[in-house]
Amino acid sequence: MESRPDSCSPVEGESRPPLRIFAAVASFGVLAAIVFLTFFREEPDKAISIESLFADDAGSVPSAEPVDGYIGSRSCRGCHENEHLTWSASYHSKMTQVASPESILGNFDQVVLETQGEHFRLDRDGDGYWVEMHGEGPREAGPDARAAFRRKIVLTTGAHHMQVYWFSSGNGNELVALPFIWLVKEEKWIPRLSAFLNPPLRRLVPERQGALEVLFEKGRWNNSCIHCHNTHGKPLTDPFPRTTVSEFGISCESCHGPGQDHVEWHRPGAIANGVDPMKSPRDLTHPRSSQVCGQCHSIHRASTWEQYSEIDRSGKPFRPGDCLDTLYDFETDATNPGYRWSDGMVRVTGREYSALQDSPCFIQKDASCFSCHEMHAREGASAEMLADWAEDQLKPRMRGNEACVQCHEAYRDEKVLVNHTRHSPISSGSDCMNCHMPNTVYGLLKATRSHQVSNPSIAETLEVGRPNACNLCHLDKSLNWTGNHLAEWYGQKPPEGSETGDVAHSAVMALRGDAAVRALVAWHMGWEPARSISGESWMPPYLAKLMEDDYDAVRFIAGQSFGKLSGYDDIQYDFNASGRNRAQTVGRIRARWRESGHRDEDGLLIRDGRMMPLYQHLLDQRNERMINLLE
Repeated sequence: MESRPDSCSPVEGESRPPLRIFAAVASFGVLAAIVFLTFFREEPDKAISIESLFADDAGSVPSAEPVDGYIGSRSCRGCHENEHLTWSASYHSKMTQVASPESILGNFDQVVLETQGEHFRLDRDGDGYWVEMHGEGPREAGPDARAAFRRKIVLTTGAHHMQVYWFSSGNGNELVALPFIWLVKEEKWIPRLSAFLNPPLRRLVPERQGALEVLFEKGRWNNSCIHCHNTHGKPLTDPFPRTTVSEFGISCESCHGPGQDHVEWHRPGAIANGVDPMKSPRDLTHPRSSQVCGQCHSIHRASTWEQYSEIDRSGKPFRPGDCLDTLYDFETDATNPGYRWSDGMVRVTGREYSALQDSPCFIQKDASCFSCHEMHAREGASAEMLADWAEDQLKPRMRGNEACVQCHEAYRDEKVLVNHTRHSPISSGSDCMNCHMPNTVYGLLKATRSHQVSNPSIAETLEVGRPNACNLCHLDKSLNWTGNHLAEWYGQKPPEGSETGDVAHSAVMALRGDAAVRALVAWHMGWEPARSISGESWMPPYLAKLMEDDYDAVRFIAGQSFGKLSGYDDIQYDFNASGRNRAQTVGRIRARWRESGHRDEDGLLIRDGRMMPLYQHLLDQRNERMINLLE
């Protein structure tokens, strides 16, 4: 791999920033909590109830306190009206919000939810939102016969795809996650543990008390979420949580640095010495500007307990313009399967800087996050334009080939483009990103684009297991088919022949792949470019199998893709229904598909309207290793 540009070289006009002793707190996944609870519980034989997990007192909540030169986004509005307006329209501004009728998106109108045998009643009292839980008592008697206690929802996290809700544990201002997440687009509640790609809880913590502890994420907001979902967060968890932030959400000062000195520098009558202390990412070198995003969108963690202690007391030390590489340990998780494929390529969302910095566009050229994205929409944008911009905060035309041809000018010529892609200029096969930034990254119950620019490679698929771009569009084709085309068109070494021969690679992934691969192929079966190229009539038996999956997230994604099939509109599927109900639904799907009389396709293991024996053989070889992707 080529060396990265010197991201720590001094920015023109300034001295090299001092090296701070620091590393960010890692994003701890559910698996880490489970391992701790399972193997290090001090009293494994002690019965645990919901009530026993929380203090009697309702406790306090984290507060927003402008300190250390942070003065809040309201101070920016007077001089930077458009920037403040467009920031307010972004999802960054809504990443953490105080619970209110304006911020809460979920349905709290006398809703009763159940997970892991426990019942929760959600309700609203004026402007207050509450969750009622049930404490000690015979579970068999039902929730109405058991003691109930209530907690007020105090904060929310997220407003784009999902929304998480937090209430006090009663221990200082420690927060606890409601065990359910609201899906914004689908407008439905799902269990929090179902929203992430992690093993079924029963496979890891069979004990009742362990499952109950994992059900509630105590303190996760205080010591992890706080750093990237808020501005200048200080966990302050020792000896008890007394967490503070300078501002809830990701505000102006997250990307520009503390504003107090900037305001003083511009105050009428002030003597302006030196340069404006406020940083604008667009004025930094391309590595430094990208690192402003990378302070959150990267894989990093503290490497010593001393560094953890420092960030607990003072918050993360990175300020825009600093050299991120000297502040974080980027190599600690270099091959962590929760974050990366085995060759090091990032596989989960939220780590785009880590992917970009390994891309030739970053290493050889001057591509940065701001080559395609902009943090503020153009002045005068309508409400509709702002809503469209907020989806990905892309510059105009960056959803198409302009994102690439702004540097690779030759491909503006249609003949040059077609000669390179070997596809029609208006087809999805001539969309640069479909080939060089395929959807091999997982997160938020969907697949998203890799931000490490690369070329399709059969060798990588065989060695690493990562789907290649060609087979994610041509779902009905085999690796041999793809390999022969890549050899003919681009001179790649032809495949020596995979053990699955001419079987469609999507079938192999769906039947034999691990849970992460199954999630990706399930999503692509609902992706419009792949559906239009590969057809959909062969998909029902594969989606039906994925809708029976052991992993909740895989079932959910498969159900979403199934909902796009024609001819099955009358079949309703609930990924979280009982195993018996799911089996009945899947049985109806298979029966309907057999009645449709699908044509023979050996590559898709279909003959005489039934699945060939190789289908079961591949299923018997399924990779059942535990998967826990750390979003």
